[in-house]
Amino acid sequence: MRLARLLRARLRRARLLRARLLRARLQRARLQRARLLRARRLRARRLRARRLRARVLRARLLRAPPRPCQECLGALSRPKPRAQSRLSM
Repeated sequence: MRLARLLRARLRRARLLRARLLRARLQRARLQRARLLRARRLRARRLRARRLRARVLRARLLRAPPRPCQECLGALSRPKPRAQSRLSM
């Protein structure tokens, strides 16, 4: 009689332990899935932000006035012949 009760108790304990382990594993899996989803969402948001920034930069470049060529830049940087001031006249 006592042996049967002991066996039953041990069986119940083993079943409870197994259930607890299973619950823990499920919880861990759920947490990992949530973490993965969060990471994926974050990556997607970063990618979207980068694309948007690139598009804005491209639009700004297209709107900008054309850059002067190298010869024009050289001509611009050379000192202009100044008109003679009135004092020297």
